[in-house]
Order: sequence, then C-alpha cells, then structure tokens
Amino acid sequence: AIVPSKSNLGLREQFYVDLLLDPEGQSINGVEGSLSFPKNKISFVRFEGGESIVNLWIQPPLAKDNLIEFSGI
Repeated sequence: AIVPSKSNLGLREQFYVDLLLDPEGQSINGVEGSLSFPKNKISFVRFEGGESIVNLWIQPPLAKDNLIEFSGI
C-alpha cells in the first residue's frame, strides 16, 4: 500500500509517501520494486529510510525519469 502524508496538496507543496509491504503471511528476506509517477505532476525529492525494516539497501530508492527503482534486504 502507498500511504501519502497528506490528502490535499497545494501547488509545489512537499509531502511524504510511505510504502507498506504485505507479504501475505510469507517470510521474506528481500524486496525489489519500482514505482512510476506522472513526471509532469510530481517530482521525487529524496528518500528517507529512518524507519524502514530494510537495513541493507542494494539499490536505495532512486528516481530516473518517471520511475523509482529500489532493492534491499
């Protein structure tokens, strides 16, 4: 689930998005994924992993064009 910090935003207002993973009862030891976003409406500013359960990032979330890719264990 993707959970934004705000539901109503003003023009050029920053917000955070939490990405929550539900492994549906399975044990996992790694994650990998990508998120796409409309580049003309949203820009990726930075990644903050302070409260992440991932403690070793193979590829920390990084935006390239309109795609954010990440992987970690």
